[in-house]
Amino acid sequence: MKYNIILFITAIVLTFIYTGCEQEDTITPTPIPPILKEISFPSESSIMPGKITTITGKGFSGKDKLSLIGDQTYVVEITSVNDFDISFIVPKEAGGQYTVIVERDGQTTTLEEKLKIPLIVVLEDVVLPSAVITQETLVEIVGKGFEQGDKIKLSASFYPEGYEFEISTNITNNGITFTLPQGAFGVNSLVVTRGNKMTNLGTIIIETNVGDELGGGVVFWVDNSKSHGLICNKSHITESAVNYGPALPEVGTLADIGSGKENSEKLKKQISDWRQSGDGEWLTKKTVVELCDEHTVTVNEVVYNDWFLPSEGELSELFLAKNIVAEKGAIFKSDNYWTSTEVVGNGWAWAQLYVNFYEPENLVTGVADRVNWLIGVIPIREF
Repeated sequence: MKYNIILFITAIVLTFIYTGCEQEDTITPTPIPPILKEISFPSESSIMPGKITTITGKGFSGKDKLSLIGDQTYVVEITSVNDFDISFIVPKEAGGQYTVIVERDGQTTTLEEKLKIPLIVVLEDVVLPSAVITQETLVEIVGKGFEQGDKIKLSASFYPEGYEFEISTNITNNGITFTLPQGAFGVNSLVVTRGNKMTNLGTIIIETNVGDELGGGVVFWVDNSKSHGLICNKSHITESAVNYGPALPEVGTLADIGSGKENSEKLKKQISDWRQSGDGEWLTKKTVVELCDEHTVTVNEVVYNDWFLPSEGELSELFLAKNIVAEKGAIFKSDNYWTSTEVVGNGWAWAQLYVNFYEPENLVTGVADRVNWLIGVIPIREF
């Protein structure tokens, strides 16, 4: 009897041990979140929606899935992965900041850094017109990826600050078309926009001609490409003829076309510096250069404020075109007019060149006394 009890107890113990071992052998390990170290994200400037990008770091696996969480959630297509990096295709529609989540075996790890995807419109094979375009005509841009609702923005450095044209587009089989708005001219930058996304397409040249009424005045000179030129104010800007300013040493002004703006900047600085130690009425009285600099013209609520005193060469061109610009409302008194070109040499600090507008046809220039001559002022601007 005692022997049977011992056998029974032994059988129970052996059964318990066997069962426990069997249970221990069949336990499934609990998955752990991906352990990732030394993570580095690509820079925003190196990422292109629709293209492959790479996140570097240690601990990636072929089992990993990658999600981008932002305004929308994207489960991205992984193209390659190893222990040190993971590459994937950035969704074409993505743009902005995204939280990156790595999933493995049902467990997730959220990466600390944010992936910054540029807000750009993805386009391919874009071709802009290479020829000069006539104002207010239809423009065609060839390319893939344009969508209904895309808009074009035109901007240029010679438009008033913050001013640009926004234009609706039409989709074609090859790209888009749009009509140039009235008032667009010269070399313009083109940007396509789609919601908060945009892409710079490049530049187009809009033809400009002498006599065009644009940019706050009338065009009186253009270069051979018809993309750059000069615009005159429509009249003398003071009620009567005025003195130029004080007699000061030369600052190195030029007579060439295209030099008037730089001349004016040099002369403005000179009078500003002189006032630190000078005396007399010119401490408070404006020189003709300053009068041009402070001049503004408002057309359809757009303010043009980048006027300057023309060089001798520039004002000479205005004289030659005066009859053409007069047809667009530019009226110049029969007078001499100041230029921003100094008389070179001889130490003539008192002298400034002028152009004679008394003459009906013959171009005549001369030397004027800055302090004592009372003559006219015509500001211009460039594009």
